[in-house]
Amino acid sequence: MELPNKPSELMWRAVKDLMAIETDPAYTINMSYWHYPLRIESGEGTITRCAVCMAGAILANTFHMPSNTEQVPDMFSHKTRDALQAIDHFRVGAIQEGCIYMRLPKDSYDFLPWEIPIANYDSRVLSFYDDMDGLIELFESVGL
Repeated sequence: MELPNKPSELMWRAVKDLMAIETDPAYTINMSYWHYPLRIESGEGTITRCAVCMAGAILANTFHMPSNTEQVPDMFSHKTRDALQAIDHFRVGAIQEGCIYMRLPKDSYDFLPWEIPIANYDSRVLSFYDDMDGLIELFESVGL
């Protein structure tokens, strides 16, 4: 499976996969984990859910990695690893660092801001998605 080479398409894929994983009871969203099974104590006893970040949602949904396995970017090809790292940077607003991970020509992004504010997913989910839409629109407006 190849991930998109354009930041706008890559982030659209990441948003779509994150939204899909939000409704899957095998997963929990935690931006501190790539794709990591956690034991969670609840009123019904111990349950296992796989914690995933935005890039981890791609591993779960697009790549169909089993929810009971740990997955990290270094387990994949260099191209996939770098795309996952780019998603991780873009989701916090680190625009140019994400572009560097995607190995884009510097002149295609060096006029963009180094960073932009992005709402924290954990505390402001709807604002986070609004910010992701804005980020994708920014990339599309410059052909990325």
